[in-house]
Amino acid sequence: MTSLWDTNRVTHLVRQILQSHHPDPTYGTGRPFLTTYQLAIEFSDQFPQVAAILAQQTGGEGHGPYALTTYLARWLPDRIRHRGVTDIELRFLAPIHIAGIQLQSGQSIISTTTDQAGFNTTMFRYIGP
Repeated sequence: MTSLWDTNRVTHLVRQILQSHHPDPTYGTGRPFLTTYQLAIEFSDQFPQVAAILAQQTGGEGHGPYALTTYLARWLPDRIRHRGVTDIELRFLAPIHIAGIQLQSGQSIISTTTDQAGFNTTMFRYIGP
């Protein structure tokens, strides 16, 4: 049985989003990282039909465990570690000294919950050619 992830080519869509953020030539450090929250907002904006299939909400405080942020944070690392996705890098932002992160999605403000719970915030970037 094919997963929703594979049926909807989520890795390919995530890769498109991450590739669209170009490196800053000043520092030579590669492409910028996007948190799972930023990635979920971009995903929802660029691929709303697929986002609606994967999750009912984009994510953030009060959206529960079935939000797109949770879905991406769970399954993208799995694809990176165990399923051959080698052109997307996974890193973590520690929650120390973070009182909260807010992001804007259209007219809505999304408040992160990972730092509130003391968890690391997952971040991703494209490292392919």
